[in-house]
Amino acid sequence: MRKIITSFHMSLDNVVSNPEKWMLMSDDILKSAMHYYEQLDTAVFGSKTYPLLAGYWTNAEQTSVSDIEKQFAQRINGINKIVLSRSNVEIVWQNSELLKFSDIQSLSESLEHLKQLNGKNISVESGVGLWKLFLKNSFFDELVVSIHPVIVGKGDRLFLNFQNKEELILKSHKIFNNGVVELHYTKSKNNLAKV
Repeated sequence: MRKIITSFHMSLDNVVSNPEKWMLMSDDILKSAMHYYEQLDTAVFGSKTYPLLAGYWTNAEQTSVSDIEKQFAQRINGINKIVLSRSNVEIVWQNSELLKFSDIQSLSESLEHLKQLNGKNISVESGVGLWKLFLKNSFFDELVVSIHPVIVGKGDRLFLNFQNKEELILKSHKIFNNGVVELHYTKSKNNLAKV
């Protein structure tokens, strides 16, 4: 069965919004992302960040000054993409489809159906509302968190007002040259019945 992996970058003080202002990217982080994408064939995006990322990565494939960023852009542009939304969204990125849902139950059923299909894993890529939705409702099997060595102060924090306890097991970790730490967790067996 395919796994749903929720992946995001955050600051030391748990801020995930406006990453373009604080995220410390590097070629070694992009190389790691390329390796991560080898285990995927589907990426999930929220309706607000989808058009922004579509524009950025479509252009980056041609205009980036970084060869590794061009390679990453080619990979993300070629992968299957699902846009989750309660309303209609204009599909502007190649290999994209809209998955509309009306409530948590219909979303849960749609995600379970996606997991049953043949293929590689599914990555939940962005944005803040989508990450909160997946985390609060335990719609994930694994979690990849990249923590950047910066205190932002203001912004949307991801783990506020959570009611449910999630037990996680560290699967792997990486420390990048710029101080970013990537932590890859899987759910504890105590949580597996939730997904």
